[in-house]
Amino acid sequence: KINYEVDPQTARIWPSPPEVPRYRYVGELTGEQNVREIEESKSFGTKFVDFFKMLVGIKGQNPVPVVLQRPQTGCIDDKGRILITDVSRHGVMVFDMQKGELSEWLNATQNTNFISPLGIAVGPKGSVYVSDSELNYVVQLDETGAPIKQIGEGLFKRPTGVAWDPAQGRLYVADTHGHD
Repeated sequence: KINYEVDPQTARIWPSPPEVPRYRYVGELTGEQNVREIEESKSFGTKFVDFFKMLVGIKGQNPVPVVLQRPQTGCIDDKGRILITDVSRHGVMVFDMQKGELSEWLNATQNTNFISPLGIAVGPKGSVYVSDSELNYVVQLDETGAPIKQIGEGLFKRPTGVAWDPAQGRLYVADTHGHD
């Protein structure tokens, strides 16, 4: 389970009463610590295996955590997953609320990784659009994060934002350097 909920009694809201509150702070997603298994909930057998792995050097004591470093834009897909672009991690962090998992999508093509993913939008049939301001195109990914195609290669100068319009079936791209 992903852990980010704060105590409803102490949750901050905005605007404050007597205005009608429209926003409520429910917590923060920072990385894998939101999905880490609680040590107390592990069985004796799992704890023993973890201890053995550490003893023989397979599992380190202090692994480097996977955390958001420079998150840019986020969206939520039809499965309730939270997808966040991160330019320092050069990819998309995917928080799967139902599975309690965190994964990273790093591939813009079969042979190219993202460099500067900024904008993200959910498209039809679970597809995801990611604009990369350094690769100068938009990538369409399938629902597993596998690249489907590149859009606007040679056309965009610095695509930074994307939005999908389901009513019109159109993808809108903000090209910051091209002023379009």
